[in-house]
Amino acid sequence: MRVFALTAALSLVAAVSLTLTGCAGLAFPRVSEGATASSSSSDTLGAPSATPSSPADAQFTPEPVKTVTGPASFAMPNFVGQDENEVDSWMFSHGILVTTEFDYGEDDGTDCQEAGDGVVDTQSVKAGTKLANKASTSLTLEVSCG
Repeated sequence: MRVFALTAALSLVAAVSLTLTGCAGLAFPRVSEGATASSSSSDTLGAPSATPSSPADAQFTPEPVKTVTGPASFAMPNFVGQDENEVDSWMFSHGILVTTEFDYGEDDGTDCQEAGDGVVDTQSVKAGTKLANKASTSLTLEVSCG
């Protein structure tokens, strides 16, 4: 049995984005007070022509982090006949946060399960049912490998 928690993946993406955005100004070389930056080939691309004369003069405002959000609710699609990878892809691209369990039953622990190649046989929530888009909402998909 494998549980796919999209919320953890979204949190990781937001944290990495915040870290990268927050470090954007740190790659520039320092120029001592009174000196000017040259445009020699050893300069960092995009480096400023001069640095502030004191750390107090330097102001850095990070860009806001964009988060992936989905709808407050959604209608459950019919996943029967689709493989696990297609389900995961649909959930991610639509910003769906529900906790999804792929139940492989007899095929648990097989190469098919590890690759996410199992095909959905049944789903615990009927297609067309309106669900709240939150991690406390759960969906179980019974999957087989062959």
